[in-house]
Amino acid sequence: MGIPVRAGREYNDADTATSPRTLVINEAMARRYWPDGNAVGKIVRFGPNANEVIGVVADTKHNSINERPLAQLFIPMARSEVSTLRLFARAGGDPAPLVAEIRDAIRTLDPNLPVYDARTLNEHMLGAVFAQRMAADLLGAMGVLALLLAAIGLYGVMAYAVSQRTQEMGIRLALGASPSYLLNMVIGQGMKLTVIGLVIGLAIALGAFGSIGAVRTLLPGISPLDPITFIAVPALLAAIAFVATWIPAKRAGRVDPVTALRVD
Repeated sequence: MGIPVRAGREYNDADTATSPRTLVINEAMARRYWPDGNAVGKIVRFGPNANEVIGVVADTKHNSINERPLAQLFIPMARSEVSTLRLFARAGGDPAPLVAEIRDAIRTLDPNLPVYDARTLNEHMLGAVFAQRMAADLLGAMGVLALLLAAIGLYGVMAYAVSQRTQEMGIRLALGASPSYLLNMVIGQGMKLTVIGLVIGLAIALGAFGSIGAVRTLLPGISPLDPITFIAVPALLAAIAFVATWIPAKRAGRVDPVTALRVD
């Protein structure tokens, strides 16, 4: 499985049913029972049996990507009393065809031995991050909807503002203002509001996401204050705001001065 050994050694052919009893533990167990960090050589008793710790391996996660490492120990296969067995196999290429081959090999050894829950590591990981994927998909859909509503709202506000200033636009054009000047003026006003909104939103997000523990559980391996996110999202919002502002601004530059001056 590629779990690194932190201290001591892992099992080898010398660890048999008749050899001295040995154990390999994880770092969480070593920290819990031997906080001084020297667990190798210590004795763990199960009833009358004394087992020597021969190795310490890195902590692992088994069911969820967010689970805290628990104290665990590993027993040699020759001494295992567990009735179920999990077999892990490493494939050089696509692991999916290997599942059927392993089933056939086990049936050859013992036709009565049931084989179930065969899956690849990727399939296992999909189950481990299911809650995070569902939350991400739901929040992503809500984010897209909010982005769409914001774009429509900004476009509506700017279009209404331009329509209310039709006479002003006509007067400016009649006095010699160029269409590009009106375009830049309307875009500048819209982007000014956008920047103010982004600054307020970023301040709220930085304060809220940094202190909400629930957000951290939904983002394993990623900080809620991820700098890439806090740069990319405002940039995207600014680009959408620019497009939503540019359309009514373009119309403002095309206003006919004569028609604009006749508007009540």
